[in-house]
Amino acid sequence: MRPPRRFELTPRLSRRLWDGECVLYDDLSGDTHHLEPLTAAALLMFDERPLSIEELAERMADVLEVEGDEELLQWCQRSIFRFRLKNIVSEVEI
Repeated sequence: MRPPRRFELTPRLSRRLWDGECVLYDDLSGDTHHLEPLTAAALLMFDERPLSIEELAERMADVLEVEGDEELLQWCQRSIFRFRLKNIVSEVEI
């Protein structure tokens, strides 16, 4: 059985935080990304270590003090998909 895919932050990103919102700057492409507070909170969870989508959903449920459910898992899947499209996170082999 294949282990779950894990993702980590792209190291070339610079970031600034203001009142829960986050702005990312990609040093290589010059792209700037503005993240609203919930998305920024999800992204900051990758600071400690690479996470799978399921682990991200569990951590988000803890932070939001809600039960993890299919809707939260799908939100995390969509977020990771968008992060990957923008080169904010990348998949890693563990």
